[in-house]
Amino acid sequence: NHQKRKQEEFEKQFQLTTRKTTVHWHAHAVTALEWNTDGTCLYSGGEEAAVICWTTHDWHKTHVPRLGGTVLNIYVCRQLPMLGVACAPNAFHLITESTQRIK
Repeated sequence: NHQKRKQEEFEKQFQLTTRKTTVHWHAHAVTALEWNTDGTCLYSGGEEAAVICWTTHDWHKTHVPRLGGTVLNIYVCRQLPMLGVACAPNAFHLITESTQRIK
């Protein structure tokens, strides 16, 4: 199975490079975390109404600000290079991964 083989390769790659890292941007509670499909970016969101993309090779951060409310969930689309971001009180945003822009 191609998907299983791909997952095994991914796990093998990260077994040899596991390390602990602390990064900081959020001044308030982090309410959502999600990895992108290839593990090169960790998305975080919280009470600041922004999504932060942390690149795992150097932990550089980029952010999508002003989402209008606390980030409740981050969904990474497996078929398209997009994120779905659910925010309080009742908002949902589509964000393009490559440009970090709201659609």
